Amino acid sequence: MEKTYAAYTAKILSIMPEIKQILENGKSGMSVEQKSGVGNIVTSVDKQLEEYISKNLSLLFPNALIISEESADDMKVSKTDGLKFVVDPLDGTTNFTNGWPHAVAIGMIDGKELISGVIYDVLEGKVYTGIKGVGVTECDIDDIKTQKKVITPAYN
Repeated sequence: MEKTYAAYTAKILSIMPEIKQILENGKSGMSVEQKSGVGNIVTSVDKQLEEYISKNLSLLFPNALIISEESADDMKVSKTDGLKFVVDPLDGTTNFTNGWPHAVAIGMIDGKELISGVIYDVLEGKVYTGIKGVGVTECDIDDIKTQKKVITPAYN
């Protein structure tokens, strides 16, 4: 099954270069809205990334449930079987608006078990993957296919 998880993760990696473009182009004309709570904001870039990621995950995994930060309140997440994605399209929105470290995070769950995660560290230009039974890898966003092992032990 680990090969399947790695293949699923490779599909997620295929959408990362466009995510980079959205982030690079997003600051010009960006709008910022206040959500509930102090300092809790959402930008037009959050929404654009969420739309792009959700649309593409739906195309790559048509039967999967996608739970994303900005639209999670509208979704019924009680489904426990099958493939699910948990997406934070812009982790560190306040940081993003100030040019500080921020990331894009996508977690993959099979049934009730976390099987893979992809983190794009935007300022460093690095993408990290963690896959159950495989371990953790790192690659540059501009060379997404050349992955190097960061941590050799795989968790089970």
